[in-house]
Amino acid sequence: MKRYLGIGGTTEKTKPASFPIKGTQLKEIFPGTDIKRCEEVAKLINKYSDKFEINTPLRMAHFLGQVGEETGGFTTGGTAEWTCYSENGNWNIWFNLTWKETPFNTNSCPDAIKGNRKNGWKQLSEVPKKYRCQGGEVSKEKAGKNLFNYVYRCEGGNGGEETQDGYKYRGHGFIHLTWKKQYVNFDKFLQEMGYPSDYKGIISNPDEAFKDMEISCFSGMYYWQKNKCNESADEADPNQKDFEEKINLLSHKVNKQALHQNNREKYFKTSFKILQK
Repeated sequence: MKRYLGIGGTTEKTKPASFPIKGTQLKEIFPGTDIKRCEEVAKLINKYSDKFEINTPLRMAHFLGQVGEETGGFTTGGTAEWTCYSENGNWNIWFNLTWKETPFNTNSCPDAIKGNRKNGWKQLSEVPKKYRCQGGEVSKEKAGKNLFNYVYRCEGGNGGEETQDGYKYRGHGFIHLTWKKQYVNFDKFLQEMGYPSDYKGIISNPDEAFKDMEISCFSGMYYWQKNKCNESADEADPNQKDFEEKINLLSHKVNKQALHQNNREKYFKTSFKILQK
């Protein structure tokens, strides 16, 4: 059996990475991150970078740029998507939603047809208070859960709002896996590597499973390879005229809204400069 994760007890003796990075390099790229965390992340990335072919300065710089933004410079580890939006937060991402992520659950949501409107919110005042952390109707924690159970309902393999799948299968990992279907596919991938079904609760309890930094890192690299991000990284060369267009395309693969694109590009450029020293 193949086992790439070292956390399950059985391990393979791994070869040194063909393009290793150092914790001190991560500290230079993300100065606000503790050096111990930088060393931990560098060790994990080096353990799996060859398997997922993140093995050139350009690919690694893009990976660090994207994942660095997704995890707040690795300070969160990407363990779970934030759910509590302030009244001045980025609510626009939840306005005018349409049904997009197949498969749809039409038993719980009969109107779930690709392209149809999922909600009619156009401004914060139209969002029910039970979904707003500062709405005053329920606790902040409850409001955040309510919001995600609603906005992620009946898509991507999730059940209806009452199943609470939306909150359970919100984003986890270095590159956020989202929707139940992505967790199921990641679990199948791990089984192919020789791990038992629902390893550490990846499907049954993702909040707990993704507290493990190694799972968070491995899942991010899995997502990167599955979505052909290496190929996009190879094309996003800062020496080419179409660089801005290409890095934007890569960012949209990682984050559908390509949120905080300036940060992604800044982290990439800093990483690329440091990794070429």
